[in-house]
Amino acid sequence: EQELIGRQFGNYVAVRSFIRINSLEMRATRRILRRPGINTAKCAILVGGPDWPTSVTTGILKLNLLQMLLGTTPILPLIAASTAAGGMQLLKTKGDLYDSITVIVTFLSFLAQTASTLLAMYFIERTSTQYAAELAAEPPDEEVLAHDERQAAFSKAQRDGTNWSSAGVPLWPKVTIIASALMLAGACYLSVVATCFEPFSVSQRISDLPGGTVFGLVRPMGWVVIGLFVGGWVLRYIYRRWAVARARSWLRASTVDASISDASPPPPPPPSPP
Repeated sequence: EQELIGRQFGNYVAVRSFIRINSLEMRATRRILRRPGINTAKCAILVGGPDWPTSVTTGILKLNLLQMLLGTTPILPLIAASTAAGGMQLLKTKGDLYDSITVIVTFLSFLAQTASTLLAMYFIERTSTQYAAELAAEPPDEEVLAHDERQAAFSKAQRDGTNWSSAGVPLWPKVTIIASALMLAGACYLSVVATCFEPFSVSQRISDLPGGTVFGLVRPMGWVVIGLFVGGWVLRYIYRRWAVARARSWLRASTVDASISDASPPPPPPPSPP
């Protein structure tokens, strides 16, 4: 994750911009993770942060692989406990003891993971405040700064160009996004109030489902929910494609107007008094 994904994708400006590499918080995170060996702040970030995003971020920041692996070692007991809790799920049918053990181990693992996440947030905030001047003085990623400026201009053009009160906005995108919102809201509502899927646990077999196939897991109302969800996202995708095209044309028009304004000759000087 760190080397094959993070370090390679870190060569893309958009990826570095996505993780806000110039932000004070990310600089504070990099400062903490660069400390050698094992320390509380470093381990809190590597253990408390989301697994995949944290590993990929360390690669984007070009951090030392061995030091990151060393700082992640405190997660081994959590992995063992979570694996044991998952294994206990298969033994629940043999007695209530295994069920109780599963609940206790899962709760303790969740508690330790939550504590690590809160500690990571605390250490990042403390470092951002304590070393604010030094972190702000670090040279920024110039490519990311230029990218962020372009993205800000594009976002403004998209807000202005897709505003329903703007001239030239057709009716069909409005209908599309409203229909998308209604379909997605309907899917969420039905998934709560209706029984969409057959009860199933890891100790059961697919052959136990109606029809003996995985499709037996979905009840008729479940297919309705899936259809509404997929349809809503398709309509949203169509709207997004229109919004991007509209923003680009709006941005081009604004650039042309600015160029014409800059190239217009200055007004003539006032006539001299007689």
